[in-house]
Amino acid sequence: MREDEPHEWGLSAFELKDILETGKFSGPSDRAREAAKAAGWEFATNSLLSFIRCPCCKSGRALIDAEDRRQAVGVIAELLEDDEDAMVSMLEDMPPMMASLKGF
Repeated sequence: MREDEPHEWGLSAFELKDILETGKFSGPSDRAREAAKAAGWEFATNSLLSFIRCPCCKSGRALIDAEDRRQAVGVIAELLEDDEDAMVSMLEDMPPMMASLKGF
């Protein structure tokens, strides 16, 4: 995600360099974030790794527990913001983790 996908968003060279170096959007109205949204991506936080929807998600169809997932991804991204390896590891385990949280 961090290395390849931003090249598909039609960003200027400066915007592309910035997003590839930082791995973060500057905020909700960031031009790169808007370009990603237009390409079908949605993010829980300013981290590129906190995506909660991708272009493969069926448009108009809600994800199961979409709001719960958004909140969990947001917390993980905030806690592990500077440790991308740990964040990726936690997000890979997300479906089983979400199922185990249902009882709490």
